[in-house]
Amino acid sequence: LQRPQLRAPSEEVPEEDSAQQGTPDHRNVMIIAVILLTMAVSVRWQQKKHPEWKKCADVLLGIGIILTVIGIIYQVYLISYRNGQHLTTPHSVAGLVAAILIIPVLVFWKRHYDFNTKEGKTSILVFILWAVIMLICLILGLGSDVIL
Repeated sequence: LQRPQLRAPSEEVPEEDSAQQGTPDHRNVMIIAVILLTMAVSVRWQQKKHPEWKKCADVLLGIGIILTVIGIIYQVYLISYRNGQHLTTPHSVAGLVAAILIIPVLVFWKRHYDFNTKEGKTSILVFILWAVIMLICLILGLGSDVIL
């Protein structure tokens, strides 16, 4: 009879740093950003009825985009600190696409198109695409146990 050999596991699972366990992810910042961006679009949608609301919509959009950028930078930092593997989940890829679409959204936000023209329809399409991708990103993020 042979005695079984006791071996240590070939791959050790790294323990999380005690300082890292209490570190929050970017979820709360991004949820607040989505709420502010939704409010900005809703207020902007009422611009014909209430033209004085334009500055309020601009402020909401600016704060929402700043929070979005802060959330992205914070999560990039956390991923780099943990394991350095970026864009490994559908949530992160959708977030990248939504972040890239912020640039044309800002351009279309500042221009005032007649929505019956080709440019106006394009701007509406970009806003809808951005909103859908943001919602997909939010659903994918909230649906996962751990947002990476």
